[in-house]
Amino acid sequence: MELLNFSGVYKYFRDPGGGFVTAVDGVDLAIQENEVIALVGESGSGKTTLGRLSVRLVEPSRGKILFEGRGLEGIRREELWRRAQYIHQDPYSSLDPYLTVGEVLDRPLRYLLGVGDPKETAEMFLASSTR
Repeated sequence: MELLNFSGVYKYFRDPGGGFVTAVDGVDLAIQENEVIALVGESGSGKTTLGRLSVRLVEPSRGKILFEGRGLEGIRREELWRRAQYIHQDPYSSLDPYLTVGEVLDRPLRYLLGVGDPKETAEMFLASSTR
């Protein structure tokens, strides 16, 4: 099943001089469920912007992004964030070094899915690992 599809996606940002900077230039990419990919490129090549586009932290300037066959523009951010997370490449801006890995993983489950019971959390992880 196709999980995420970018079709002709562009993202432009305004520069301080009033012009535009192209951050993502005509990306076509399909990611299948349970597929692992790596985006590799030099600094400024659009990797972070592509990640931010994938979870609607920014909107595309042109093109279409589908999540499980649905256009991202038709999916509320809260609904999308229950299913997909973006972790920034700088671990210190994403992960609190004073928390355990379990505490870091527990937070989105607690706040986005309302799961508070440690046993229920463990069951969710076990269920997802058997898919």
